[in-house]
Amino acid sequence: MTIVNAKLIRECIEDQSWEMIDSLLEGRTDEFKSSVWSVLTTEERKTVKQLKPKV
Repeated sequence: MTIVNAKLIRECIEDQSWEMIDSLLEGRTDEFKSSVWSVLTTEERKTVKQLKPKV
């Protein structure tokens, strides 16, 4: 399941869509988020951080 969700996050990165990433992770546990995060490459993680809106 983690791999499937990582693929979905990668699609969101390609689409440059923070809203899609946020929707996929909504209501998920920190453990789940960490397991998906660990599958992403360093570059993908960097891109996710850049897509996240600054508060």
